[in-house]
Amino acid sequence: LELAEAALARQPGSPQLLARIGMLQERLRRPRKARAALEASLAADPDGFEPWAELAKVRARLGDVAAAITACRTGLDRSPRANLARIWGNLLTIQDQPEAAIAAYRRALDLPGFDLGAMERLFALRVERPADRWLADWQDLPPAYRDTAIGRAWRAAALSAAGQRDAAL
Repeated sequence: LELAEAALARQPGSPQLLARIGMLQERLRRPRKARAALEASLAADPDGFEPWAELAKVRARLGDVAAAITACRTGLDRSPRANLARIWGNLLTIQDQPEAAIAAYRRALDLPGFDLGAMERLFALRVERPADRWLADWQDLPPAYRDTAIGRAWRAAALSAAGQRDAAL
């Protein structure tokens, strides 16, 4: 952080350095400083801004869920990544929109940037669905996710719910 701030002193207003400082501040759990740096980076280079996930997280930590959702939507339009769709799903879950959250988590599984967290949250929300749909939900997963520990657990739970206990074991 010190090096980035020193570099920013030599290159005031650098969108890349502001973004890096914002990301570092976010990791240090300093949301106000992170938001200021990230928003300054976005203002300096709206077309080149990339840390949408970090901007969404700090806006949410500061209690501005609507602005966090806006950051997710904009980021997904400009540079779709799995982690950003997962964050969007988390925000929708907080706002008690489970079907929209399921769609966001499902989208995360189809985007670049393998995000197992999205699948964990999707499984948690799918458990509330009728048991006869669990296996179909598991079959809808991209193949890369089906063979993870969570994917295998999902399949076992689905088989068990369908009365196929031996297959589940």
